Amino acid sequence: MKITIGIRTAKVSLVQGKSVAALLHAAGVEAELAPIRTIGDSLEVGLAGQQGADIFTKEIDEALSRGEVDVAVHDMSHLAPTLPKGISIVAVPARFDPREAFVSNRARKMGELKQGARVGVSGVSRGPQLTHMGKGFEVVPIVHDIEANLRALSEGTVDALLLSSAELERLGIENVICERLPVDKIVPAIGQGALAIQARSDRKELMKLVSKACHNNASGIAIKAERAFFKAAAGSGAVFAANAEITPKGLHLAAFVSTPDASRFHFDRIDGKVDEPAELGKNFAERLLEKFGG
Repeated sequence: MKITIGIRTAKVSLVQGKSVAALLHAAGVEAELAPIRTIGDSLEVGLAGQQGADIFTKEIDEALSRGEVDVAVHDMSHLAPTLPKGISIVAVPARFDPREAFVSNRARKMGELKQGARVGVSGVSRGPQLTHMGKGFEVVPIVHDIEANLRALSEGTVDALLLSSAELERLGIENVICERLPVDKIVPAIGQGALAIQARSDRKELMKLVSKACHNNASGIAIKAERAFFKAAAGSGAVFAANAEITPKGLHLAAFVSTPDASRFHFDRIDGKVDEPAELGKNFAERLLEKFGG
C-alpha cells in the first residue's frame, strides 16, 4: 500500500511531511508527498486572517475530500476549531517543543529588550501578549517564512522575533534561539509544536494503520484539551491561546483571553484529569471567558 500525503509547499511543512513519511516507512508502509499551495502561502503578512481561519488547510482538505491524497498533514496550530465534514484527525505524532522562541541580535533575553523595541510576530495571539507586558513594544507583522524573517532581523527591520521553537528545530536552526519563553510568560498558540494527520472518516482501515504507526498518546491528550478550549472560545470575539501538558499532578492547562489591543486581558492555569482532556479544555475556556466578561 502506498499512502499519498497532502502537505503545504512551505519548507518547514515539507520537513513535517517527511517526518510523517518516515514514521510510515518504519511501519512498513510506502509514502510519498504531494505538495499543495494554499491561500495562506500567498499572504504578505502573518497577521492576516482571523483566528481559526483555514487559510493554510483548505486546499489540502479539499484534495483529501476528493480522494486526490490519502492523508493530510497540517501544523496543528493552523486548524480551524471545527474540521470539514467527513474528515478526522487520526494521529498526533510526538510533539516538539511548543514554547515561543525569542530571537534577537539586540538582547540575549526578552527581559533585556529595550522599551519600545520592534518585535516581529505572526499569528493572532502573540501581539496582545506583547502589548500586555506594558513595555511599549511595537508589534510588527511578519511573513510566514522563517528564513525571510531572520533576514529582516539581520537587516535591522525588527529588533527581535517571536517564533515557534518547534519550527526552528524542524529546520535545524534552533541555534538562533536566544531564549525559550516559559508558557506563563507567552502562551503558545493552540496546537503549536504538534502535527495533525487527517484522513477521510470513511476510510477506517487507513485510519487504523496511520494511527498505529504515528500516534503519540501523551501529545494526543494535550491536543484534545487545547482543541476543546479552542472550540469553546471560538466566536467569543476574544483573542486567546492555550497550552496543555501532562505533569505529575495530571493534565495542566494554561491559557489567556484578551481583546485584540490587550485593554482587557486575563491569564489563568488549571490542573485536571488526564482521562478527561476535552471536559477540562471546554470548562476552562468557559470559566476564563466568564471572568473576562465575554
